[in-house]
Amino acid sequence: MIIIVPVEIDKRELIEKIFLSTALVKYCNAKVYLIKSHFFFKKIKKSSDVIFFDKGIAITKKNLYKNKLRNNYLISFDVESPIINWDRMTFNARIPLVNFKKTSIFFVQNLFDKKKIENIFKKKK
Repeated sequence: MIIIVPVEIDKRELIEKIFLSTALVKYCNAKVYLIKSHFFFKKIKKSSDVIFFDKGIAITKKNLYKNKLRNNYLISFDVESPIINWDRMTFNARIPLVNFKKTSIFFVQNLFDKKKIENIFKKKK
C-alpha cells in the first residue's frame, strides 16, 4: 500500500505529518511519501490502491480527482477553520458534492461540523 501525505507549510504542519506518517508505516505496513504539494497528483499517470491525503476537496480540484481516483482513495482533512463558521457559498466551494462523493474519509474538527456535513449531504442524496 502507498500513502501520499502533502505538507504545504513546513513550520505549521511538518511535525504532525511526520507523526502521522510514522504511525501509518508502523500500523499499516505502508510506504508513505511526504510531498510538498498536491500538484504531485498531476504527475501520477496510472495508479491503483493508493491513498491520497488532501487538505481540502474544493471545487477547483474537480478535474484533478476525476481520473486519479478511479482505483484509489481520497482522505480529506481540511483544518483551516471549523465548518460551522462557513457561509453557504464557502461551504459549496470548499466541499462540493461531486468531490465529496469521491472521498473515502472526511475528517471534521468537532461534532457540530459532523452534524452539519451529515445534514447537508443527506438532503442532497
